[in-house]
Amino acid sequence: AVLSWTGEAASESFSLWQREQGGVMWAIENVTSQYLVENLQPNTTYFMTIENVCNGGYTNMSGNEVSFTTSECPAPSAPTFSGITKNSAVISWTENGEATAWQLNVSGGEDEYNYTITENPYTLTGLNPETEYTVQVRAICGGSAMSAWSEMDHFITDVACHAVTDLTYSNVTSNSAVLIWTGEAASESFTLWQMEQGGVMWAIENVTSQYLVE
Repeated sequence: AVLSWTGEAASESFSLWQREQGGVMWAIENVTSQYLVENLQPNTTYFMTIENVCNGGYTNMSGNEVSFTTSECPAPSAPTFSGITKNSAVISWTENGEATAWQLNVSGGEDEYNYTITENPYTLTGLNPETEYTVQVRAICGGSAMSAWSEMDHFITDVACHAVTDLTYSNVTSNSAVLIWTGEAASESFTLWQMEQGGVMWAIENVTSQYLVE
């Protein structure tokens, strides 16, 4: 909150006295005639007055005490997830107050991470494949004031390596055939496993997604 007041020209400085409702007064010294009071708690009533400090060490406490109640710091809505890959995910949530910064708590497997961020949505990276992650978010409402944690939600990262799809064959002759399939773009290579009916599987490594079996 911003406090402002009028003091005489000869004033050497001012002291701002404040207290929470039911609390004890304490002073911030050497303030100007307009002062931003920070690090207040949300949804709390404060009482404040000004002491004029004049030349020669004389002081005079104002008879004018003001009071106000800070705004609430509500918890964000539960996070939602999109763009999930094997090592990343996009997290978003609904801010139910006026916060522009948040804390994320992310846990998965044996790991737990805490992030202080100013982006919504936010992209988590460096995750492990095929792992369930649990996420909560809370609002930072200024200073040390925090909301409660949101409801918990979770997601599972993608598998590390997808199976190929759409396996087909063509151009079958007496001693050859062409195999075609679809693999993910990030695939490093493919291994073709084959066997005769009743036989044993064996592999041809480092083949492409279209291969002539001879």
